[in-house]
Amino acid sequence: MSNITRRLNKVLETLDDQKVSKVAYDTFKDMTPIGDPSRWKTKYKPKNYRPGNARRNTTLKGNTIDANYPYAVRLDKERWSSQAPNGMTEPTLEAIREYVYKTLGIKI
Repeated sequence: MSNITRRLNKVLETLDDQKVSKVAYDTFKDMTPIGDPSRWKTKYKPKNYRPGNARRNTTLKGNTIDANYPYAVRLDKERWSSQAPNGMTEPTLEAIREYVYKTLGIKI
């Protein structure tokens, strides 16, 4: 068995995909903005408004994060909220990198 194969097998044994998914999900959800009435252009809240819709509708299905609300792309890619100026995906990828490096004992 080659050295690279042994190292790759060690990586695969060490990393638990459920833990990686949990780190990703927790980060993504924590980075998801919530409604902030102090930033609204009007002092009246929209009819049937419930803060936290985006977070409430962000779920983990297997290894997939499901942002199931119509403005998910706006929040993530179009930087629609000042609460998440880098969206949610970029910070999530960074959290995954940090977790993997820490788990494997790689210094950043």
